[in-house]
Amino acid sequence: MEFQNKFSNSTILFLILLISLLAISFSISCSEKSGAKRGILIQTSQESIPVPLVAWIEFNYNDTNTCQVSAATGMNTKKTTRVEILEKATCSQTIIIAETGETSTFSTGLSKIRFPSLNNTGNANNGTFNEVWALTSTIQITEEKFSSVGREEQSSSDRNRKRKELKEEIEAKNAQRQER
Repeated sequence: MEFQNKFSNSTILFLILLISLLAISFSISCSEKSGAKRGILIQTSQESIPVPLVAWIEFNYNDTNTCQVSAATGMNTKKTTRVEILEKATCSQTIIIAETGETSTFSTGLSKIRFPSLNNTGNANNGTFNEVWALTSTIQITEEKFSSVGREEQSSSDRNRKRKELKEEIEAKNAQRQER
């Protein structure tokens, strides 16, 4: 009887330890950022109007499909800045209100991005980061987190997509030159 109690107690203790370890490892794996995307800021245009490379700390929803920002509170960003995309707003249009009261409407939503500030030394633990809202069309996605197999497939398809885009850009520039 004493042997069975010791065996039962040690078995129960082992199961509790195993379940605890599984719970801890599950919570750690779930707490990591999954699906974070990385990109770079690019200069784009809509109907021959350049989309500004500007970001805002906050915005307002005009309605569920339209975001509204003030030009006066925007901060200029630089082309080719590497960013991490944190989230996307639910709007598909953005209205920028100039200091004069004039508005510009762009057919793009806003995405919250994170990038190192000027005083950041490049170490995630040192320095500060900017977390701001930028026009989604000014962000070119360069990397998505996948499994290792998925990354290889993604990087290959990214290279092919970039080659195709570059070829189309060159063809468009050549067509413009021929029209002149």
